[in-house]
Amino acid sequence: IDMAIDQANGLSSYVKNGDMPEVTITNATSVKMGVNGTHTIQGALEPENLDVPVKFVSSNEAVAVVSEAGVIYSRVYGSATITMYVAGEAYTVSVTVSSDVQYA
Repeated sequence: IDMAIDQANGLSSYVKNGDMPEVTITNATSVKMGVNGTHTIQGALEPENLDVPVKFVSSNEAVAVVSEAGVIYSRVYGSATITMYVAGEAYTVSVTVSSDVQYA
């Protein structure tokens, strides 16, 4: 068992036999939303049987926040980057909250 540590983001993960996971964001790496919208980040992990921690962070919580489950909640007009940390690697989703998107 090897241990990967991402001290800047408070993550450590144990990976069997040096297998590092491969992560793919499967639904969108750029999202346009209206105010008070939601979007769930969906991804794929290879190999699927690895148990690694995932942490989500918003670069601008005034514009958009993200839950531990990867659900983005838009607040006000602007932009933010949501970063997903998996086993010390960073994956990003760009978020734009705009008046161009209206919800019924």
